[in-house]
Amino acid sequence: MQRGPMMQQRPKGGKFNLRAFLQLIRKTKPLYWQLWLGLALSLVATGMQLAVPKVAESMINGFKSGISQPLIVGVIVLFLVSALISSLSGSMLGFFGESIVSELRKLIWTKLLKLKVSYFDETKSGEMTSRLINDSSQVKELVANSFPNLVSALITIVGALVLMVMMDWKMTAIMALAIPLVMVIMLPIAQRTRRVGRDRQDEMAKFNGQADETLSEIRLVKSSDAEAYESKLGFKSIKSLYQIGLKEAIYDAVSGPLMTTVMLALFVGVLGYGAVRVSQGTMTLGKMFSFFMYLFQLMSPAMVLGQFVSTLGKASGSTERIQDLLAAPEEKFAAGDEIDVEGKILSMDHVDFGYDQETPVLKDVSFTANLAQSLRLPALQVVVNQLFLVC
Repeated sequence: MQRGPMMQQRPKGGKFNLRAFLQLIRKTKPLYWQLWLGLALSLVATGMQLAVPKVAESMINGFKSGISQPLIVGVIVLFLVSALISSLSGSMLGFFGESIVSELRKLIWTKLLKLKVSYFDETKSGEMTSRLINDSSQVKELVANSFPNLVSALITIVGALVLMVMMDWKMTAIMALAIPLVMVIMLPIAQRTRRVGRDRQDEMAKFNGQADETLSEIRLVKSSDAEAYESKLGFKSIKSLYQIGLKEAIYDAVSGPLMTTVMLALFVGVLGYGAVRVSQGTMTLGKMFSFFMYLFQLMSPAMVLGQFVSTLGKASGSTERIQDLLAAPEEKFAAGDEIDVEGKILSMDHVDFGYDQETPVLKDVSFTANLAQSLRLPALQVVVNQLFLVC
């Protein structure tokens, strides 16, 4: 059977629709207290991590007068408590994400069962399965992982920069000069990565539907001697996925070394400037060490920002496809009048039926059945049930 596309093709590389995404999330009736608690714990852990370099500065500057055991114990306690709180935060956010994806899959599953038969005629089952599993997981990835990581990353960046300016604004200004360079280099790569991610999601859904349809009808394929034709179609989809994967691999391979090179150049420049300041006596060794600890803390959030852009693009496409599915027309189960069929006759007289004029389902069908007697026969009951299932 020839199947049409599941939905109208959207322009590639479209912007993320925040309103549509929030509407989709609200439909799942999420447990927001898990999100807020997870974010609060994440903020506490981030604050404790930002306090470690300042404690380390005091500890290093105090080495001249001996090792301070309370400071060493304080650093260790900060690390341990921060790790514990981060674990609790990750658990709460994970619970929040799983509850969303669970409710979202319930919505999609219920919707699939209520859709008109014509929808299933026009849509491959693998594409519907992709909406149920892959796209809902992509939404969860954004809500439960990428978004909380983004919040923590932004707080780390802002907090670290503020503390670095308070410590030494000159070194911070030198480091800030590299930020526009990073943005100019990384933004075009991030935009292309987003488009590639959307293309990969669409092609995966298409291939999934094609494979599911072919394998479920393998007897028809073999009886029609269509193995070569199906192989050609499969190879075409695999080649398309391969080409998309090559683009994704190239962008990932370029973005990583570029970011590392910029950060290393920044590290060497700041290290050289800090060494000169220490030799001149205008900066303590502990302050320079603390400054570099903050600089290292900025590396991970910078990578999180790049990953968030990529995840945002994938979730945008997933949101659009799920919204289209949920907006599809349903069967009108409550339409018509309720009739007591006890002891009555069921008859159809020259009935024609079709979902549209081009696709007739029933043509000139006539039969009569006594509902009180005939439907006791298993064979007739199956025929009648199947007839109404088609309708």
